[in-house]
Amino acid sequence: MCIRDSFREAGFTHEQFQKNPTLRDLPSRRLGNLPDLLERTSEHTALHVLLRWFFLGVPLESESIAGLVPAPVVAQLLETGMLVRDGGRLTPKVMLTPCEGFLFAADPAGTLESPESSAMALWLSLIHIWYDVRWKRSGHMDFDQKYELIEPLPGEGPKSFRARQSGLGRDVTVHFLVGGQTPENQAMLARLRALPPNSLARLIEVGNSADGTQYVVTIAPPFQHLVEWLKDQEAAATDAQRLSLIHI
Repeated sequence: MCIRDSFREAGFTHEQFQKNPTLRDLPSRRLGNLPDLLERTSEHTALHVLLRWFFLGVPLESESIAGLVPAPVVAQLLETGMLVRDGGRLTPKVMLTPCEGFLFAADPAGTLESPESSAMALWLSLIHIWYDVRWKRSGHMDFDQKYELIEPLPGEGPKSFRARQSGLGRDVTVHFLVGGQTPENQAMLARLRALPPNSLARLIEVGNSADGTQYVVTIAPPFQHLVEWLKDQEAAATDAQRLSLIHI
């Protein structure tokens, strides 16, 4: 079982974050709300284990999660660095937010209030994703209400447009995956899911317009066709990985 399937089975989903009032506020030293959030996630369930790890950022004893999170999934979380083993405890190293089949990653919640942390920029992007998807799911705003298309961008495959996000007034690029569930479109979505957190933080929304056409919205500038944008993001990820190996 893969990580995303296990999370979905446990209920760690966008729908859960949307309907559960416990998940509306981040744990905060300033607000002093961690004890209350710990109380609300104290049930002996797989969902509460995942919420304590990847929402609250709380280490848990290995013995306490036995039988709740499958051992192969724990092994994958350790292998990917999302968890680290600290003696008898398993400590989370990321905060995860589920959205449209993706798991968006930022630094753990406890670091967000640190002025030295770069996680705040990532989390602000996640906040935008959160509200965009809430509008779409609740039906309060459809595509035409949320985005104003300004001009098409050249390129083969997906139809990309320079656009503006209504309400927020920010520049975005909208990409339509025309043709339905084609192998090319599925491959494009697979490449999106494989991007690292820094790139995913520039992804605002994946959704479906009124006629059923799937679309992807990315932060702008730059105003790039989706194919070009993906190539640049993948190249940047490769460069970053190469640099990290050099410094090991």
